[in-house]
Amino acid sequence: METLIGVVSPARLGDDPNPRKDEYYFGNNYGNRIYDKGGIPLGILPSDGRISETVLEKFDAFLLMGGHKVWPYHLQVVHHAVTTGKPLLGICLGMQSICHYFKTLDYVAENGSTGDLADDYLAMRAAPGGKLMRVEGHQMEHLRGQEDATKQSVFLTPCSHIHRLTGQDVIYAGSFHKFAVPTVSPRLTVTGRAEDGTIDVVEYGEKVLGVQFHPEIDQKLLSLFDILFEKA
Repeated sequence: METLIGVVSPARLGDDPNPRKDEYYFGNNYGNRIYDKGGIPLGILPSDGRISETVLEKFDAFLLMGGHKVWPYHLQVVHHAVTTGKPLLGICLGMQSICHYFKTLDYVAENGSTGDLADDYLAMRAAPGGKLMRVEGHQMEHLRGQEDATKQSVFLTPCSHIHRLTGQDVIYAGSFHKFAVPTVSPRLTVTGRAEDGTIDVVEYGEKVLGVQFHPEIDQKLLSLFDILFEKA
């Protein structure tokens, strides 16, 4: 049976007085890479920023796309993957969502829960150290056919999951971000950094992988998507 991958998009909600401009949007290359590996990419459509657990149960694995803002449904997907053991690959905003989820768990362990994961996340973001940091020199312009011009070196930890997936000590990957995570929860392992020390890869066990860079822009890091097809 083919693997059904839930593709989780970014969103723009409430930014405009016109509600018709509330939207979820999907990048073409994410689906391309899943098709390249023989999986079935299927977009997940939230409702007002949240997803039904019944919907999440239907998928074998999840890919969190890049974007500009974490919504409650990003945290829901991470929570579902972590608690069910389903594979999860987070790219750019997707990696940040993974990091925010685990920092939220740390915050709740110290301060107690509001009773809602999204509200716990907002409380964590308001606490010292809860925000992302701005980084310079990582937002490259991506032009069609010039993917290599966007790439920077990422140095991988030997024997890490991403090291095993790629078989390389150093990879070259598209870099399109203005913000990065300054620190991570002790529950996560940092297994890749940019040349300036920026955290570029995090892992949680063997099933959750977050990368700040963009492996979907071409097929040169296609092996990284193998994580989506690893069975429990």
